[in-house]
Amino acid sequence: MPSGLSKWIVDLPADATPGEWALHSIKLRLGAVRYCLPRAAKDAARDTEYMHQLRVATRRDTAVLKVYGELLPDRQTRKMRKLLAAVRRAAGHARDLDVMLLRHGHSQQGKGAPRFLRQIHRRRDMAQLELAAVRDALRSAGGLKRQFDEYADLVRQRIRRTADSTGSFSTWAAERLQHLLQEFLAAVPDSSSSEADLHEFRIRGKQLRYAMELLSAVFSSAFRDELYPRLEDLLEQLGIVHDHAVAIEYFRNWLQTTRGGPLRKHLQLLIERETSDLQESLSRFRHSWNAGSFRDLSAAFDAILTRSESGRVPGPGSATDRDQLLTGIRRIPD
Repeated sequence: MPSGLSKWIVDLPADATPGEWALHSIKLRLGAVRYCLPRAAKDAARDTEYMHQLRVATRRDTAVLKVYGELLPDRQTRKMRKLLAAVRRAAGHARDLDVMLLRHGHSQQGKGAPRFLRQIHRRRDMAQLELAAVRDALRSAGGLKRQFDEYADLVRQRIRRTADSTGSFSTWAAERLQHLLQEFLAAVPDSSSSEADLHEFRIRGKQLRYAMELLSAVFSSAFRDELYPRLEDLLEQLGIVHDHAVAIEYFRNWLQTTRGGPLRKHLQLLIERETSDLQESLSRFRHSWNAGSFRDLSAAFDAILTRSESGRVPGPGSATDRDQLLTGIRRIPD
């Protein structure tokens, strides 16, 4: 199993430059997609974990291109993002169906259940074919290895010509992480936030999480052992909310194209169940993550961003900058 599947990228010397970290991280993350895609396209029906790993790998690849974007060749990076997006969409469709099957794939209640099960399994089979088609198209274009190797060579050439790729990685990483933290805190939801607002907040949280995995080497152990699990808990709760919202939208769209009475009733029942579960998951999230929780999380980030085990890490900004990080959460009622 390639090391790019690991959460953490920490295996360069302390004096490595931002450019060296960028190239190393990109090669590892792209290697994870190259490992997962053929396995998910071939064996996901036997083991759904392959599809899960592939979707996560494409998200981490997208994150590494965002984190190191200023050091990368623009045109080729846009092309790489499109390639990864095609893989992520196909894997995401299949994974969403896997999640629905885990929750509803054994339901035998109601006259519409057998037809529902037959059709959702058929849809899952079609999603598998979609992913296989993406894999085959990439093979026809020369294969992932060649495309990823060519991109890595272009990244290497760009880094050699870019002054920003040299210097202190500690300073660069702290500044980059602070920027992503500001984006995340600017989207913190309040009591009136819609499901779309929560989804956008979750996206920014994932971007921050994946950046932490890339940049953790320059921070203290508390960064990984204390701060990361808190963000992970937040995102896990938001993920449950998102899964219910996705299922509701999927079943509603399915309902619009369904004429059969028993199946329609079964889909309506599933929508009611998912809606109830969605409200419960929203209540749990808002109870666990209130104004005080977000203030504590922001303060924890601030504390770790301004120091390392050996002293302070340059770059997190002034006290005024850090005060601005809280503006997105002070509007939340306690």
